[in-house]
Amino acid sequence: MAVPAAAIKPARGPGWNPLRCSGTILPANLLLMAKLIALCLLLTNHVRLLPDPFLPFVPAFDWIGAPAAFQLALQVVFVISAVALLFNPETAPYAQHYLTFIQAAAPAFGVTAAVTESGLVRIARDGNAVTIYTIGYERRDGEGLISALQDQGVRAIADVRERPMSRKPDFRATALRASCEMAGIEYQAWPMLGSTVELREELQASGDFKEFAQKFRGHAVESMTADLGRLAKQVQKTPTALLCYERVHNECHRSVIADLVAEELNATIVAIQ
Repeated sequence: MAVPAAAIKPARGPGWNPLRCSGTILPANLLLMAKLIALCLLLTNHVRLLPDPFLPFVPAFDWIGAPAAFQLALQVVFVISAVALLFNPETAPYAQHYLTFIQAAAPAFGVTAAVTESGLVRIARDGNAVTIYTIGYERRDGEGLISALQDQGVRAIADVRERPMSRKPDFRATALRASCEMAGIEYQAWPMLGSTVELREELQASGDFKEFAQKFRGHAVESMTADLGRLAKQVQKTPTALLCYERVHNECHRSVIADLVAEELNATIVAIQ
């Protein structure tokens, strides 16, 4: 969720400067661009996606004759620069300050996000007063998940896994229910909103999430209307987070579920990442 510039008050050590370009042989303008791009990518969890709006000037170089190759070269330079920035002994201690600083400028990059104590929060859809939260437990433990939910004031979890099982003991249905109850969060199982085995197998084979999302959306519209209606009433009544495995909102079927409910309610979707 976007943080007003006036609310940003990072702790500043001696000589702290978020635009500092010393400690590296990279040209200052390239390092600064790498910083901005790296931070925007971190805020959106799109480390693998570097097209517009992060490189809005690339179309201007179409006359080169091989714009794709040129864009790839730029992407490689920026990724290397970003890695160099984050692992630079001089700048690494200030990574959190850089993240906080850039939030004021993030909307100009098409990013609406905020850094919380337990991670990143991104607005995936703007809407009215009702908010739908989504979260994945990938690369989390039980305590981290509960903390992230509490940071956002979530009072209920809608577990949209078809089979609420996990190799991680914390996220098996019984254990997760107990953890939620201890934290004052209601646990609800919604296996009827899970993706089908057939669709998951197709996704695993193709790796094409866009195609998966289209097919799953069609399946949901055809077969899940009543359950989506019940979920809509639930999120109106209680701040609720849709739970599944994938950490990134846009790589999980819960994003489709959230979109369908949000379209009905004109709701905001907040992805806890």
